[in-house]
Amino acid sequence: MSGPAAPTAGAAEIARAIAASAALPLERATTLPPAAYGDADYYELERDRVLRRGWHPLAHVSQIPAAGDYLSVDLLGEPLVVVRGGDDGVRVLSRTCRHRWMDVVPDGAEGRGNARHFRCPYHLWTYDLDGRLTGAPHMGGCPGFDKKDFALERFRSEVWQGFVFVTLDDGAESVAASLAELAPVLERYDAAELVPAIDLDWPCAFNWKLLAENFMEVYHHIGIHRTTLEPIMPAAGGTTEPGREAWVLLHIPYTDDYAAAANADGADLPAIDTLHPSERRELRIVHIYPTMLLALFHDRIYWFRILPEGPRSFALKTVGLVPRATAAQEDFAAIVKTEEALLAMVHNDEDLAVCNGVARGLESARARPGRLNPLEAPMWEFQKYLARRLADPAGEDVRPAGDPR
Repeated sequence: MSGPAAPTAGAAEIARAIAASAALPLERATTLPPAAYGDADYYELERDRVLRRGWHPLAHVSQIPAAGDYLSVDLLGEPLVVVRGGDDGVRVLSRTCRHRWMDVVPDGAEGRGNARHFRCPYHLWTYDLDGRLTGAPHMGGCPGFDKKDFALERFRSEVWQGFVFVTLDDGAESVAASLAELAPVLERYDAAELVPAIDLDWPCAFNWKLLAENFMEVYHHIGIHRTTLEPIMPAAGGTTEPGREAWVLLHIPYTDDYAAAANADGADLPAIDTLHPSERRELRIVHIYPTMLLALFHDRIYWFRILPEGPRSFALKTVGLVPRATAAQEDFAAIVKTEEALLAMVHNDEDLAVCNGVARGLESARARPGRLNPLEAPMWEFQKYLARRLADPAGEDVRPAGDPR
């Protein structure tokens, strides 16, 4: 079987520019080249070497709590379903029927519910919750046909801190190994036991990296968030931990007044008492490469799920997770409605609006790389991750011309 096609000259040149940018020290760092956010050939290279080789979170276990619960996702052209089996195990299966390739899940990519089995509507081939073919009408006359040979394809998956990850690369390092240093942070939230309070979808007609970069840098608080986040989480206080191979973490301290109000008795959402005192006085932003974004507040976690669809589009879901005791509050429904309105203002009216504006600017023939501010250090760390992944494992050189290394 042949591997991915060799990159075009244009895609390789963009990859070399990313490598050159990532090699600069932070004080001299620049943005990615504009073509990295829209060039179709480069997107194919990025899909093969970055996205298909990475781990992607598809669901939180609280979204599929009971046997038979399922949730459909399309990832990089693969129709998938996350399902909890009768044995309580969580699996990621292909939704493609092994007979004539029809989607076996009702409503396809929008499918969500509970089932005893998956039945293809085309010819009624039926699969149990672990993917085994259990019914194939009128196939008895086919010599050598054995249902055991036609199970739904199973994809490599892993549950980490309550999040269900999948990869299209059987050789990828495990999630548990690559995120070992980050695990204690999520454990203090008891993240696997949190429950969903907010579940919102945002179709995005721009490159997925624009959202990831905007999410991870605090510098923009002084501009687009100057009346919403900057007064309570000033940009100047942001600090970035040294980047790891698979993730980067940004600390944004609350102002003293906001920290006191957030941790006071009677706050709308109580602070999570298993967090360290310092953790209850700041927002921590985590980018788990390539596509998982987490906002760790003193009282909740927001998870932003990115599903790239092409060079200029991706599907974005925001899930708000809280402790069960918080969700059991008598006035919780009203609190959620207020939080959804706030999220729509900060995320949709501010963050997504500015990402759309940047996407329009990138269409200019005169768009050039810009200089990064030190408060944009997570973007620089992300560049280094991209450069590592874009380097061809077969040895093709995407380093900048003249680089002696």
